[in-house]
Amino acid sequence: MASSTKVLENRLAEYEHKARAVCIGVNHLALDAERVQQDELLQKVKQLEAELRDLAYQKTNLPQRAADIRSDVKGNAAALRYLETISQLERSFTVLTENVSETSVQLSSPKALPESVHVKKELSGNVESCWNYVAQLSRLTQVHIRNAAEYQQFHHNVNEVEANLSRRLKMTQPDYVRPLPEEISSAPILANELREHLNHFIHLWGRTGQLLEDSRRVVPVHLRLGGVQNGLSVNTESKGAVMARALLTLAGPNYELAEGEEVRIINNSDDPHFWKVHTSSGIAEIPSVCLWISDPDLEAVKRAIK
Repeated sequence: MASSTKVLENRLAEYEHKARAVCIGVNHLALDAERVQQDELLQKVKQLEAELRDLAYQKTNLPQRAADIRSDVKGNAAALRYLETISQLERSFTVLTENVSETSVQLSSPKALPESVHVKKELSGNVESCWNYVAQLSRLTQVHIRNAAEYQQFHHNVNEVEANLSRRLKMTQPDYVRPLPEEISSAPILANELREHLNHFIHLWGRTGQLLEDSRRVVPVHLRLGGVQNGLSVNTESKGAVMARALLTLAGPNYELAEGEEVRIINNSDDPHFWKVHTSSGIAEIPSVCLWISDPDLEAVKRAIK
């Protein structure tokens, strides 16, 4: 019995180390490989729990330790799947890079343009201008990536703080509070628990202050996803006009926009790639990548205050 218990304890220690030492990478393959390892570890922990159902082990702390490890591994797997959603965006950029390369190679063929056009038209300057425009679009994506990252990080932090506050508050409810010890010798234990709760609440209070400051820099990224119809925001607490700024100087068939010029979005739900906006020349359809919704996200501010 003692030897078998020792073997199980060693397995528990091994699984516990693997659960605690989870390596969270950045790129998709690294995250996916670690998630697979955690899924395999979960199956091993469940198998161990099945072995611990033997009555001989029920009076030990082994079943509880195994349950705690299972909870940790499940949390690791959930965290890795969550982060994989971000890392999977690398595919979009690799596809874009492939499309750019394919376009370059295809247009480099002598057959890409009839010989008569080569003779009658000197397009070298135009070709350079088109590639310069594409390069500018690449620069603009950095703005949108930064805005998206700040938006998601802010809401992640809010979710994290709210979850911790909810858990701490639940721990203060009568059903969760253990009876006060009658022995005076147990008082230091209670004092340490209260001090730990207080320190955690102070930490969370500090984070809420930072969130309020961060909220003023968050832009309403959610409005880029078809959030404007008939000139007003939709699916928001209060409908209102949504303004955007041009991220570069741009000219189209019926408009001219200067970099930084402000326009009102009329509709971005019909076509996510081309938004209908009101310019100084009238209604025009503008590539969405060229527009930045620059006003602060009032809903983010409200959420930080709450």
